[in-house]
Amino acid sequence: MKVLPLIFLFILFSCAEAPLRQPASIDTDFFFDDISKEQSMVRLFPPENEDGILHYYFYLQLKNKVGRYTDVEERDIELKQDKSEKVDFKLVRQLRGRYYLKVDTTKEFSQKQLDVYVHGKLMKEQFKLSMAPVDKKMTKLKLLSKRKHRAKFQLNLNDKTGKGVEIPTTPEIIVDPDGLAEIEDMVHVKQGVWEFTMTYPEHNVVLYLNVRAHGVYVEKLFRFHHVEKSR
Repeated sequence: MKVLPLIFLFILFSCAEAPLRQPASIDTDFFFDDISKEQSMVRLFPPENEDGILHYYFYLQLKNKVGRYTDVEERDIELKQDKSEKVDFKLVRQLRGRYYLKVDTTKEFSQKQLDVYVHGKLMKEQFKLSMAPVDKKMTKLKLLSKRKHRAKFQLNLNDKTGKGVEIPTTPEIIVDPDGLAEIEDMVHVKQGVWEFTMTYPEHNVVLYLNVRAHGVYVEKLFRFHHVEKSR
């Protein structure tokens, strides 16, 4: 099961990027040059929860000033908390200039700002990882309003004491049956609180809303029933 996140990431970014015009064998060759902060980027994916340990996955794309993917040595990449304390990570090279970084949180892991450095340069993206667990029983989804086939909801992500949990990535709402509704306008309101809108069809429908957030999947958190009025 541990390989699934990397397989997912590989498929996701393979689909998201335009096909490379160069042969794959050339793109796997190493190429070293100066890194451009403006051309490069770092993305953070939702963590995987394994027995209370959160595994975070970063996707690092490094390019030079003309936009060409550029390699670095593992020692040239650093993760730091509060711009000083180094954070351990595992590195996997996907293709030239493209890397996965895995960070495992522990009880001692701080929730300070996390920064990515390459060749001593601070990347423009900044992150704040959280190790606070989201409790399934204390997580709530509330209907705020409903009109013209649009429903507004409030999602409360809480720990076992009912305190809101701040997470570094956007929660995912999965609607069953698939394809009958769309989730829009996900907005962070305050610590542990998010709001979003769901559009649904103009006929009688029963939908179940599931939530995936911070390595936790909450099934059938809300049952939504719409009865179309006769005209």
